[in-house]
Amino acid sequence: MTHDLVDFLLHDIYLKLLVIPWLALMFRLRGGLLGDELHKIFKWWGSTPARIIFWGMGSGLAAWWLTNNELIAGSTIILFYLDSIFGWFDALAMGGQYGKIYFGRDFWLLVLRGVIWTLPIAIILVFFGYTNWWLFLLGAVCPLCYQLAYFITPPTLVIGGRNVIPWGEWLFGGVIGITFYLMVVT
Repeated sequence: MTHDLVDFLLHDIYLKLLVIPWLALMFRLRGGLLGDELHKIFKWWGSTPARIIFWGMGSGLAAWWLTNNELIAGSTIILFYLDSIFGWFDALAMGGQYGKIYFGRDFWLLVLRGVIWTLPIAIILVFFGYTNWWLFLLGAVCPLCYQLAYFITPPTLVIGGRNVIPWGEWLFGGVIGITFYLMVVT
């Protein structure tokens, strides 16, 4: 009976869709969700532990769940952590053009950064024989996620400002999850 449950959890294609909200959560935790609270408990807590524990290991768990392959999971932990070290090219401000049609410098830098976020998935999966490597280009929607976040984020007390980064992280983390899922199951 237990073996049947484990087999179902590892092989059911629809249950594996849960990897999408899981990676959205891991991406948001990497970005600072609960960061202040964790720092109060663990004085050493900061962005590096969040990148390793949430993004690296959380993504590795997702990789293992999707592929049932420990080598893919281990490779994911390493490459996703290394990928998270890259900066955002100071582009999250989107040139101050949130809520407007904008294709300036920051937009294109976020397209590049989005592709950099999804590239490790392609590298790992191609190495292990998966053929849908080109889906890493879904990362190019990164600036659109942050633009959409503008519309679902309430204005803050900052005059004319909105903190779009948390919702942008939720949305783009979901895109990374979708990318990973589609590369494995299609």
